[in-house]
Amino acid sequence: MLTFRPNHEELLAIYAQPCITSTFQELQERISPVIHHLLDVVEVGFNGGGAVVVRCGRHGSCVGTKSKGIKWFPAYFTEKDAGRVIDVSGGKSSFTIVGMKLTK
Repeated sequence: MLTFRPNHEELLAIYAQPCITSTFQELQERISPVIHHLLDVVEVGFNGGGAVVVRCGRHGSCVGTKSKGIKWFPAYFTEKDAGRVIDVSGGKSSFTIVGMKLTK
């Protein structure tokens, strides 16, 4: 399965949209239509069978597929733990594999 996995800033930049989101709801409202466009119009993957995985920093992440829609997952750490997070970019490949398993 082909996956497209940018972070939220990269995804919005591809669509020439500014990344001005302060709340989780604002982020969902900005990201969801872009994911639907990639799945329904661009048809990510062979015959539209791919997935879009978006890493959204403190807001968690989401995985979108044409057959299952979009699922949002909270960040592993809470706001209270934010100062203790050392590397938020590590493990992209393993993250993608786990995300794909969760959408099946």
